[in-house]
Amino acid sequence: MRKLFGLLVAVCFVLTAGVSFSQDAVPAAATEVVAPAATEEVAAPAMAEFTGVLEVTPADVENNETAATIILDLGEKALKLVIADAAKLAEIEKANGKNVTVKGTLVPAAEGELMDTLQVAECVEAAAPAATDAPAATDAPAATDAPAATE
Repeated sequence: MRKLFGLLVAVCFVLTAGVSFSQDAVPAAATEVVAPAATEEVAAPAMAEFTGVLEVTPADVENNETAATIILDLGEKALKLVIADAAKLAEIEKANGKNVTVKGTLVPAAEGELMDTLQVAECVEAAAPAATDAPAATDAPAATDAPAATE
């Protein structure tokens, strides 16, 4: 009786495993890759302009990094800057902590990447944000329109 029960359990296990693996199978028609037609044109990436604060992190030799990491902080979002020109890279590294306007091609983050990247075409220092007009502080107490106290 034990052998029969063990055989029944083994058969149920094999059938259950087979059903679950058959759901993972991909039909042959779904694996075909369709190449784009020769007449279709691929849209060129558009230039974008962003203004934010540059944050330059020097290369970490202990982690085998060869170049500094340059981030453009936009407030709620940050972009990693990619600079191909060495002269432009040196100029941008000098602007660490400053407010800059960067023009370039935006590349959305691919799977496994943390943030979008911007391939830099041009970088200029932006004007400092205008100070808000705050009322001048006075030593005199503010007048109130409260009624006089009565007895």
